[in-house]
Amino acid sequence: MSRDQTRMTADRGTPAEVHPWIKAGQDEIRFGVFGGPFSDWPSLRTFVAEAEALWADSYWAFDHPLNSYNGPDWATTLAVLAVSTERIRLGTLVVCPYFRNAVVLARQAADIDRLSDGRLVLGLGLGDGEDEFAQMHIQFPPVAVRLAYLRETVEVLLVLWSGEPCTYEGHHIQVRDAKLSALPVQRPHIPLLIAGGGEQGTLPMVAELGDMANLGAYKAAGGAATIDDVRRKLAVLDERCGELDKSPDSILRSHVALRSLPAPTRRAVEDKVAALPSDLREQYRIAFGLMATPEEAVAIYQELVDAGMRTFILRIWEDDRETVILFAERGLPRLRIPSAA
Repeated sequence: MSRDQTRMTADRGTPAEVHPWIKAGQDEIRFGVFGGPFSDWPSLRTFVAEAEALWADSYWAFDHPLNSYNGPDWATTLAVLAVSTERIRLGTLVVCPYFRNAVVLARQAADIDRLSDGRLVLGLGLGDGEDEFAQMHIQFPPVAVRLAYLRETVEVLLVLWSGEPCTYEGHHIQVRDAKLSALPVQRPHIPLLIAGGGEQGTLPMVAELGDMANLGAYKAAGGAATIDDVRRKLAVLDERCGELDKSPDSILRSHVALRSLPAPTRRAVEDKVAALPSDLREQYRIAFGLMATPEEAVAIYQELVDAGMRTFILRIWEDDRETVILFAERGLPRLRIPSAA
């Protein structure tokens, strides 16, 4: 099967209706967490269970095979949490396709989706850590090549998750008559988050193939460092959806705060920052980093809601339950989706 024929097979398995979780997310404001205590499995399970009880909608895992600072392997983490949680969505922020074979990735995701009874969101990205690529002796190609590789990965995933045999002849990925023996619970496929804010490459791919977009202030997270950046990038996403005769509401918009450090008062915020390792302090002082009182954070995030964001993902430092509690109890309830004009 040629690459074009493979894409047709993937499209044929995709219904016109939007995934229910994506659709519901347009009418509510959600928050998810990633990070937390990585010292041992019981601590992480307890942390995520408490976040779930506080109405966190999702927990997200990293994909950094050689970096223990960012926790255990994403698949191991989400498999453990799939059987120790009941409601919370489990996602990746984000898997780098270069780190594993596309067929293996399809199988891992399908297994976790079944373990969780259909709660996985597979987040994918280009990969940005050149040093990490070098450590694994993987070539770090230009952005255009990484975009092409990501696209081919998505196309293979969609065919495999449909249950059809997949023979794929891409520029970067080749598959010969592969078929998954066990499919995901979610149909037609596991929701796909495609991360990044590239206006010429990534956002058009989100519009065409994704279910969820993700932006953040860091360059690797899309470079949306101001509210004007966010508005511009989401306008590009809307425009690309229109070109495809696709409703913008078919794409859920999410925002990641890579440094989340709220406290009840401004003095408490500064004390919390001072307690951080010195090399991390300045990293927390970035736009849209949740280093604020609840009232200050609400003002920041209400602007993002007004711009179109609906899901907020907060990076939690170690066992900082206060961040989760403050956002759940004093932040999230005060945010309001603007009324339709």
